Amino acid sequence: LFEGTVMNEGRGTPFPFQIIGNPDYPVKDFFYTPRSMPASENPKHKDKVCYGINLSNLSVDSLSEMNHLQLDWLIKAYKEMKMGNKFFTDYFDLLAGNAKLKFQIIDNINQDSIRQTWQKDIENFKRIRKKYLIYKDFE
Repeated sequence: LFEGTVMNEGRGTPFPFQIIGNPDYPVKDFFYTPRSMPASENPKHKDKVCYGINLSNLSVDSLSEMNHLQLDWLIKAYKEMKMGNKFFTDYFDLLAGNAKLKFQIIDNINQDSIRQTWQKDIENFKRIRKKYLIYKDFE
């Protein structure tokens, strides 16, 4: 989802999708500079020092324990950048499926409450997919 924001998502570094940053990010604990690379010739904020969040040190086990889409990092970056709607690009709504998630973040709804709004649709999807499952459901 960070691809649809003003944040660089680690492209142009050895850690794509493991670090998040922006030249104007106010927390300066972690920094990196996206560069042109074969897999990412023109990364967002190319050749500018980006400050942000390092997720590369999270273990696979700790990520597995989360067991859901983690929105806290997105919400945190949104709040710390203090840009309002300008934090999001037009691409965000496409990635999220619609504008609802963006407006929930703007309205300061926490990730658990946001996830709760998905439950009805998730249950409907599970009912529909049940007849197509080849293997026992993992739930």
